[in-house]
Amino acid sequence: MTYTWYYAFFIMTLGFVTKIDNKPTLFVEKIWKGIEDHEITQELCDATFKYGFNWEKYGSINAKIHTIRKDTPNRWKVGNKIHFAINNQTKNRFQFAPVLLVKRIQSFEIKYLVVKDRTIVSIYIDQVLQGEVILVNCKIASSSFTVDEIAKNDGFDSTNDFIEWFDEDFKGKLIHWTDFKY
Repeated sequence: MTYTWYYAFFIMTLGFVTKIDNKPTLFVEKIWKGIEDHEITQELCDATFKYGFNWEKYGSINAKIHTIRKDTPNRWKVGNKIHFAINNQTKNRFQFAPVLLVKRIQSFEIKYLVVKDRTIVSIYIDQVLQGEVILVNCKIASSSFTVDEIAKNDGFDSTNDFIEWFDEDFKGKLIHWTDFKY
């Protein structure tokens, strides 16, 4: 019993969705692109080929180099082993990348503020304002370069997709498996 707890605490699964609103996320390919771009490993693992890797899109997609999670039990720590998986907690669970270590944790927060006809979405990392997105009639009127970069690095195709996913106040963590830091 102790062994199981020890194993579950130090080796943790990051589960990823393959679609958001019926649109493919390509998170498997984006994570592999980040692994390759940051020279974490030299070659794709055999398991990836069983998945049906989208080679057609691979050359043109942005790398996903971190993930944002709520983590209210405060389980994610630097040094934890990450098991990247899709279909987590199902019989079709599929680990699509090698086990990597958590390299860095940064606090992450989104705050929504409605002012007259605008909504101001503020993004904080380690309690420092990184940038804002201004929404007018639920459409992006402007966004800062840093927010665009955060959205891209988290695997979203656009800042709009990022804001649609994180559509309310949110507190959590940025979990990094590369040396990148904001």
